[in-house]
Amino acid sequence: MGGSKISFIQFLDKLNKKKFNPIIILFQKGIFYEYLKEKKINFFYLNIPIKRSNIFILILRSLLLIKL
Repeated sequence: MGGSKISFIQFLDKLNKKKFNPIIILFQKGIFYEYLKEKKINFFYLNIPIKRSNIFILILRSLLLIKL
């Protein structure tokens, strides 16, 4: 697992859970997917093939599918 994912996990650990409910969206399975499952950290897995140029649009569309 890379440095950005480790930093993100550390950020989540320190986040005030009374004020924030983070939403994690994964677009592919891998080490990070397995880690989140193992640690029972909530996330959404969307099995959608993506191109890097379309990630931002896909994230916005994904957020519309999730009831906030």
